[in-house]
This record gives sequence, structure tokens and C-alpha cells, in this order.
Amino acid sequence: MYKGKRYSESLGIGSTKAEAKAAEARAFDLARQGKLERKSERIRFMDFARDVWLPWSKDNHSPRWHDQAEYSLKMFEAFFGKMRFAEISSFLIEKFKAERRKTPTQHGHVRNPATINRELNMISSVFTLAIKAGVTDDNPCKRVSRLKEDGHRDRVLSWEEQDKLFPVLQKRHGVVDSHLWPMVQLALNTGLRRTEMLNLKRSEVDLERRRITLAKSKSGRARWVALNAIARQVLMEQLASHSYEYVFVNPKTKKPFMDIQQGWQTACKAAGITDLNWHALRHTFASRLAATGANIVDIRSLLGHSTTAVTDRYLHASDEALQAAVGALDRDCHKIDTGLAEAG
Repeated sequence: MYKGKRYSESLGIGSTKAEAKAAEARAFDLARQGKLERKSERIRFMDFARDVWLPWSKDNHSPRWHDQAEYSLKMFEAFFGKMRFAEISSFLIEKFKAERRKTPTQHGHVRNPATINRELNMISSVFTLAIKAGVTDDNPCKRVSRLKEDGHRDRVLSWEEQDKLFPVLQKRHGVVDSHLWPMVQLALNTGLRRTEMLNLKRSEVDLERRRITLAKSKSGRARWVALNAIARQVLMEQLASHSYEYVFVNPKTKKPFMDIQQGWQTACKAAGITDLNWHALRHTFASRLAATGANIVDIRSLLGHSTTAVTDRYLHASDEALQAAVGALDRDCHKIDTGLAEAG
């Protein structure tokens, strides 16, 4: 609000998506011409975030990202309140980061550094859009370092851990888990990213041709994913269980799942598995492919990577494979006189 008027009115932003997009385009055009007045001293961060950034995010990001943006707005409101852009400094953003680190999750857990980094990136996104619209000329988030995220990138699910995890997923609370079980099966057999799976639409699944066609992947390009027999069966059963647009739908909200972290952590704990995040399933998919003899170019394509250098970080030799590798030397041992007996 400014002098009794909402910020959306001051830029001519209406309530419909079309009006919001038209107003955004006008603001960008004026900013490029240098004719839009800098308003950082009177425009409130939350007014812009709610009236301009949120509609923009819906048009430019995935439904899951937009849902997270909506959720984040409530938390931003609690911290920034009625602050104007000019009042938000990098020092204040650092304070926000520190408070989020001290605040536990709603389940009483320590907040994941990756979650806080994602929130900082969303704040930065608001400032970036505001700069394009000529509302401010500075993004304080650029001077705020991100938290070091947990180093679980080289973790894979071992076969022994899988034998412990599957029974838990199949019989959670006495019944087959309605969403985690098929998701885990699909992740291990396709290498889909968590966001790709949660945003997977019925229209992107082609059971006849045994493939998934993702209209937009992390790289921004469309890609397709091959389906083996297990993945095809999982999707066939999942699609037959409901008629919604998305493959995996929360039965309570009738919308795609926003997050599965809590359920995943609960299942891992019940199976006695520690230090295993969801992304490890993607690493497991890649490593098991490599163990079967698949070449790195094919694995890169299946994972949707732009280069094999990225794919290489996903390939991890198992303890069994390493033992087999050195064990291959045993057959020639009788030909070698080490001289150890004499030396002893």
C-alpha cells in the first residue's frame, strides 16, 4: 500500500493473469527506456512480491516451484513485514538466514541448509524481477553467501539397504505405501529427478512406446526417458488408480505432492538407514547402469546431462565391484614370487 493505494494499481496491474503480464511488459519497456521512476524508497517488498513476482513465477516456473513460492510468501511476510526495498540490506538478509538456521522445522528437525538456500534464491528472484521492472537498482542477495549444503552427493543405496527399505515401503502402517513405494521404484529405474517426478503429467507418459517425454527439464530443454518393464508397470498401475492430470497426486489436496522429504526420512529411519537423501536414488540408478556395462554416453542421455563430465560424478563403484576388480589379480598370484616368506 502507498497513500491508500495498492502497488498493483500504481503500475496498472490488474487482477487477471493477462492484465498482470501486460503491466509487467509495460514496466519492463519503460525501464529499458529509462523512463520509469525508481521507487525503492516507497514500494514495499511484500506488495511487489505478492502482486507481481508471484503471478510471474506461475508463468515462468513449474507448479511445484510456484507452490513453494506461495508458501515462502507467508514466511517472508513474517520477517520483512512492511519494509520497503530500500530498507532491505545484505546485512538484513544475513539476519534472515541466521534466524532460519535457528528455527526448527514444523516437525522439530534441524532446517536443511539446502532449504534455506532455496529461500534466499527466491528472495533474490524477487529483487531481480524488481530491478527489471525499474523498482530498485540493487539486489542485496548477491552479497550474501549461501550455506554449505550437506555433502551427500556420492551416496548410493546399497543392495543390502534396499532389502531393508523395500519391506518398510511396502508395509508402512500395515498397508502398501500409496505414494513413496511407486516413486522409489520409478526413481531407481528411470533416474528421474524428484521435481521431474512430482511434476510428471499423465500426458507425458507413453506406455505404448515405453517412454516419458519431459516438456521441460532442469536444463530447460525437452528430453525423453526410456522405461524398462518395472517402470512401465509402476506407471500403468499409478495411472489406472486415478484420473488426475498429474501422475502422483496427494489424495488430501488433489494436487501434486509439494514435498516427500518427511515421509522419506521416516521410511529410512524405520529401515535403519542413515545419511541417505532422495537424490541418492538418482546416483544409484546411474551406478547400477554402469555396473551392467552401459557406456557413459548412454547414461548421460538417460540422466539428461549436458556433458559426460557431470555424469561422471554420478558413477560410483560398489564395494563388491572393487573387491572383484582386485580379486581378478588373484588368478595370477601363483606366478609371482613375492619373497615375503624369506624376508619374514
